[in-house]
Amino acid sequence: MAGTREDPWQLTTPSGGSAYTAYRDPEADPPGLKKGLRGRFANYVPPVLEQLGGVEVEHKARGNRMRAA
Repeated sequence: MAGTREDPWQLTTPSGGSAYTAYRDPEADPPGLKKGLRGRFANYVPPVLEQLGGVEVEHKARGNRMRAA
């Protein structure tokens, strides 16, 4: 199953400038919140939501937009 620690998602930021891996961690409190990513919501969360099917992300170099699917 994709999105687990054994099979993480390979994602890029909305602008395509950086690549990173993400996965669900149900044991975390709260689940999946890493201390180093707290202030970078706009870079890391939209691709995860896109992977889960909740939003559509417009991938541009600048001025990215996100809307509910």
